[in-house]
Amino acid sequence: MLRGLHRPLQSAKAPHGTQRRLTQQPCHQPPGLVQLAVLDAEKNAPGSNLTTFGDAVWWAMTTITTVGYGDHYPVTVLGRCVAAGLMVGGVAVLGVVTASVASWMVQSVAEETAAEIDSAEEPIREELRRLSAQVEHLTTLLRAGAADLPAGTPKVSGVEPAATLK
Repeated sequence: MLRGLHRPLQSAKAPHGTQRRLTQQPCHQPPGLVQLAVLDAEKNAPGSNLTTFGDAVWWAMTTITTVGYGDHYPVTVLGRCVAAGLMVGGVAVLGVVTASVASWMVQSVAEETAAEIDSAEEPIREELRRLSAQVEHLTTLLRAGAADLPAGTPKVSGVEPAATLK
């Protein structure tokens, strides 16, 4: 089924009975080729409202951006096939652009938030360093000897005399 998507379409009869060969445009083609493909398929079709290059450009721009006012639309099978490809391509392009912008925004906010957290935590880290040094100093003093403490110093629960500290 997918093999046929890359082959040229069979010769089609133009409205005036002449034969012409139509080829399918891959959806990764530049927009100018899509407009030309639709214009080629639609310009002589009965009931068509895509008869000028300007109409085709307008139709392609409103279709690829998913606006689709409905003022211009293809009426032939080939024109509708090109339109379907353009619609899928338009949604895919808009999805990729939206995802890229969202990813960039999330990354920017994450970096900004990490910087704010680091700056907010720095005073806490400094206080922790200061308190750790103070505890270390007090532990050293206790190990040096509780006997050196002045008389009348209250006993602190949980603190053993210097002789039993290891």
